[in-house]
Amino acid sequence: MATMTGATLTSTGFRPRLWVPGDWNALFGFGTNILVNVLVLTGLLRFVLRCRMPWCSAASCRPSG
Repeated sequence: MATMTGATLTSTGFRPRLWVPGDWNALFGFGTNILVNVLVLTGLLRFVLRCRMPWCSAASCRPSG
């Protein structure tokens, strides 16, 4: 069995590794980015456009999941 970076090669064919050490960086990086985007959007809606809180919460939190 020959090994390659990020994947293994077996007799049945190519089998990718499901989780590698760099995946934690991507997980927390994207999570932090989404959180910051939601906070900035909420702040802009509330304080720049003077939207009311119920509409502002619904508009900024609903698209983020």
